[in-house]
Amino acid sequence: FRSTLFILVTLVTILQAEDPPKYKTCAETSFCKTLRGQIPTDDLKLILDSFPNNAANQDSAVVKLKSSGGIACTLNIELLKNNLVRVKLIDGQYRYEIPEGIVLERKNQEIIKLNNSNDGTILTVVPYKKEDGQQQVIFNKNDSTLSFYYGEVPKVVVDISKIYLQKKAGNEEFAFNVSFKGAKQLYGLHHHAYNLELTDTVQKKDDKYIGEPFRLRNTDKVNFKADSTESLYGSVPVLYGYSPNSTSGIFVHNAAEQWVDLSKEAADPSAQFMVYSGSMDLFVLLGPHIEDVVQQFTYLTGKAHMPQIWTLGYHQCRWSYDTEDKVLDVMKNMKNNSFPMDAIWLDIDYTKEYEYFTWDTTKFPTAGNMLKTLGENHKKLVAIIDPHIKFDTTYPVYQGAKTNKYFVQNSDGTDYVGVSWPGKSSWIDFLNEDASKYYAAFYSDSNFHQNQTKILAGIWNDMNEPSVENRQDNEMSMPYELIHKYKSVIGLIDVKHGDIHNIYGLLHTMSTHQGLMARDNNGRRPFILTRSHFAGSQRYAAMWTGDNTPDWAHLKSSYSECMLSNLVGHVFCGADIPGFFEIEKKPTEVFVYRAYQAGIWLPFFRGHASKYAENREPYRYNETTQGLIRSAIRMRYRHIPTWYQLFYEHTQTGAPVIRPLFYNFSGEIGYNDHIMLGDNILARPVFEPDVKEVNVHLPGKGLYWYRIDGKSVKAYEGGTDTKINVENGESPVFYRGGSIIVTRDRDVMSTEEGSTLPLTVYVNLDKNFEAAGRLYNDDGYSFDYKQKKFLYAHLMFDEKKMLQVEPIGDQNHEDLTVVVEKVVVNDWAVLKDVSTHHTSDEDGNLFSNVDVVKALRSNGNKVLYKLRR
Repeated sequence: FRSTLFILVTLVTILQAEDPPKYKTCAETSFCKTLRGQIPTDDLKLILDSFPNNAANQDSAVVKLKSSGGIACTLNIELLKNNLVRVKLIDGQYRYEIPEGIVLERKNQEIIKLNNSNDGTILTVVPYKKEDGQQQVIFNKNDSTLSFYYGEVPKVVVDISKIYLQKKAGNEEFAFNVSFKGAKQLYGLHHHAYNLELTDTVQKKDDKYIGEPFRLRNTDKVNFKADSTESLYGSVPVLYGYSPNSTSGIFVHNAAEQWVDLSKEAADPSAQFMVYSGSMDLFVLLGPHIEDVVQQFTYLTGKAHMPQIWTLGYHQCRWSYDTEDKVLDVMKNMKNNSFPMDAIWLDIDYTKEYEYFTWDTTKFPTAGNMLKTLGENHKKLVAIIDPHIKFDTTYPVYQGAKTNKYFVQNSDGTDYVGVSWPGKSSWIDFLNEDASKYYAAFYSDSNFHQNQTKILAGIWNDMNEPSVENRQDNEMSMPYELIHKYKSVIGLIDVKHGDIHNIYGLLHTMSTHQGLMARDNNGRRPFILTRSHFAGSQRYAAMWTGDNTPDWAHLKSSYSECMLSNLVGHVFCGADIPGFFEIEKKPTEVFVYRAYQAGIWLPFFRGHASKYAENREPYRYNETTQGLIRSAIRMRYRHIPTWYQLFYEHTQTGAPVIRPLFYNFSGEIGYNDHIMLGDNILARPVFEPDVKEVNVHLPGKGLYWYRIDGKSVKAYEGGTDTKINVENGESPVFYRGGSIIVTRDRDVMSTEEGSTLPLTVYVNLDKNFEAAGRLYNDDGYSFDYKQKKFLYAHLMFDEKKMLQVEPIGDQNHEDLTVVVEKVVVNDWAVLKDVSTHHTSDEDGNLFSNVDVVKALRSNGNKVLYKLRR
């Protein structure tokens, strides 16, 4: 124990005192330095060798390419459902390909048959059946371009002559250029703490690059900067070219490190992807609009399953609540100060000497009783589990992994040993299917979850980039030469870490998800939070923006980060509130309540802070600040029915839960301090210090917007900019005219306590005095929604003051209870009072006595309520 303690103290001292980690620039990264801006020399330049013979009803079209220096390769073109195209370059040398079913949701993508024809100069590839899609792919021999069309509209162009391959065997680095026809903005390349609109990176001064390309290398980035192209914890190598009338995208199905330069110098913005290793496997997303491109990407990589409803509430965390008493004190203080909360989180210090799946019985002598107490107070517990395993031959997790060779290995076949929180550690090889199953099985250990699976309800997978305490040599991670094992049809094969670096975190969460599913007999939706992520991670875990700093720049950046994550499928995104790291001067109370007011409109909502920072729980602040934080958290809980509805709709369509304005209002770009919750709620938090008013842009000429965050409701016209006073702590929120919003307005201390309380329906009239919305409800925790055990209904209101409820599609909602206690009509034409509250229908029937489900059952699956005038 003493030696472990010494190692840990030493490690913490290093973390606090040593020089910051050394992170590389492009010029310091060999392949990026070689490839950046490089145009292949004549001997490397690819040109057409031969087209395929004209043919119909084919699975693919294969184009042969060559260079004068002896490179020979093929370009395989496939058309997929949903107006997608897959293009794979095969050059004869070994290149790692990600097995389908890891990143891509389907093990075999749905290929559609194609026709290919050429006249010796132009190759054209189209669907065999016109009804199968609008794709058209054209290879032009004269200029060596591969162009992708939606119908007759050009969308994406890959310049074959600029594909850069090395002739040297074993050198797998490559680069390619892509341009987006007619695009006005570029979005994507998640994850960076950067503005939503991506900017030019190729500008030079004195023939030297001024800035850095966007780097995609999952990295434990200590004290990361806002507004930077430097790599962060996750990588999603998809890029969208956006214009109001046409949007397209390209996804690079490759898990190696990438750098991406962007250029807006020409008429069509372009990108140069520079890739460390692996295959050039591209998916082209043809849209034609932003919502289509998002749907196409989630079709490829999958959609998040429904979260348990408690996960949408407020989470309280710190590094660390390291004793039972501290956990229960937080619960009591939150309750005594009337702050709603659904979960308390445990960081690494709950474990026995940093051995995961164990408890420190000195600090947590009666963990089972603690869990029981939390459950009795309607709270959940989330515990951290990292992928590093303590080097200790008496630790069962280590013993089994060592015996079965389940750790990532050095090239000589020995286990890789690095340093992390426990000191000497090894890392589970999650690419190895048997190792992944081995790790997953520990979640079923009753000693770990104390037979309280409903209370120890979530798992936090952190440090899974993977993070290794190696500050100067490998940028806080593993060397790329390490070996993973993959079980193929011919047995275990070696895979270098550099080939899969960016999916290590995805593989970690896949294992955890498998373990929780087994633990709960497939009966509960697992909740996992991950720091490292890749395309496809959304199927298994929520993500957060990492170890941020409590300052205005990081707070504002969190909106761009999470709106972008929603556009690339990672809908369950949040940021630490008010910020994780300690700073010289602790954040002001104004900053703290502004951070909460912003945080309530991000899908994942958690307060968190470092052990080296002051305590930042909501009840630590003065009464004014507490009041503003409390009001913000209550605003979040009021809208959980709407959050839950939007998550269900994401499972069906892939639509983002939160959105930038341009997603709903074409062309409204640049408003990254505004956020849309679904189609109908707009928030404009305060991201600046010392301001008395903020400018709010209300999109949609001809619309009305109803401001609902004050004591009374006020109507504003759309298509305008409005100055809103915020000097008394206001944070503007608006409902869209023409919408119906369902809320739960009674104050509650948790989602579980509120689950049986009645709903309020807000009818927000448009210029025609009409409105429409949707209502969703299920059991809140199981996968029964996949068997259509839910209530999902249209809500419609017309000028006759008739409110109609009508289920959408087949469903079974007989076991549910859904009661509406009030209908509030917001009417722009009412001069004195915009809102009219209805607690009964025209006949005097109290809404609080009306169970919508029972009414639907007894009224032929449609209910009409006539409101009093």
